[in-house]
Amino acid sequence: MLLVGGFGQSQYLDSRIKAAINSSVQVLQPANGWTAVIQGAAMIGLSRVNISPARIDIATHVARKHYGTELAAKFDEERDDRRKR
Repeated sequence: MLLVGGFGQSQYLDSRIKAAINSSVQVLQPANGWTAVIQGAAMIGLSRVNISPARIDIATHVARKHYGTELAAKFDEERDDRRKR
């Protein structure tokens, strides 16, 4: 099992997975696994403009901004607590 991305680098996640699965399964956390998701996204994006992935080299990893997700859920009188409306 290969753990990549930001949460994939968590020691807590690693220990919980190892405790939950068969010990014959190897759990790997690559040193730069936190950048694997964005590297893959960049390679796919560049391949769509006909640049060979073999020619792509990620030189720096600087996150200048971050983003979150906004969620707006409709209040349900039967399910939701009226005090949290």
